[in-house]
Amino acid sequence: MDKKQYSNIPKFYDQLMNNIPYKFWLYYIKEILKLIDYNPQNLLDVACGTGTMTKEFKDAGLEVFGIDLSEGMIEHAKKKYPDIDFKVCNASDFDLYKTFDLAISLFDSLNYITEKLDLQNAFISINKHLNPNGYLIFDVNTIYALSNNFFQQTNLETDNYPHYVWKPYWDKSTRICTVNMTFECKDENGDIMSFKETHLQKGYQISELAYMLEKAGFEVIHIFNAYKFTKPTKRSDRVYYVAKKI
Repeated sequence: MDKKQYSNIPKFYDQLMNNIPYKFWLYYIKEILKLIDYNPQNLLDVACGTGTMTKEFKDAGLEVFGIDLSEGMIEHAKKKYPDIDFKVCNASDFDLYKTFDLAISLFDSLNYITEKLDLQNAFISINKHLNPNGYLIFDVNTIYALSNNFFQQTNLETDNYPHYVWKPYWDKSTRICTVNMTFECKDENGDIMSFKETHLQKGYQISELAYMLEKAGFEVIHIFNAYKFTKPTKRSDRVYYVAKKI
């Protein structure tokens, strides 16, 4: 992921995410952990953003640590939750000098790693930070979602900030979705700030990710259609992976 993709958003990120069902995500992952009969004591949140999901797991009783490439995201995370450890790290190459029972990466964060080698290295780095028999759980947007304009989103309601217009462009040859984003947000003084960002996400085949995980030292335990416990279909827009360190 290019740091420039999150240059302006961090200060408004929580506004943009105010309808995100973090508690449901927590519930779903706890159900996955029940299914695999695993009771982690600590957790690494990879691409943690401003730390909201990290805090959910802390409140659930886990010791947590969050990393993100964006300095702005980590700055806001530290301000919000000073009792949680956060660090600016590149997921493809990091060393925290500690290991964890569980690693997560949610809300299609790994799609932002658009170079296959970088994603492979991210899996390797995460594996190194897991305890023996530890687990990695993450989700990705599918090729179906990225190629069918699921990023086409608009909110221009007069009184409902932030306003935004997202326009996606899919490149079949590279499997990269380029999303041109225009935002209008209110700052802490109530003033309107306008800015634009361009985000890139890569679509990975399900079998491709499974192979990369195996190369990184994982056993793929489950691949789920998001928020269910069924196998993905050709029309699945989001897929969850559950992988065990071997």
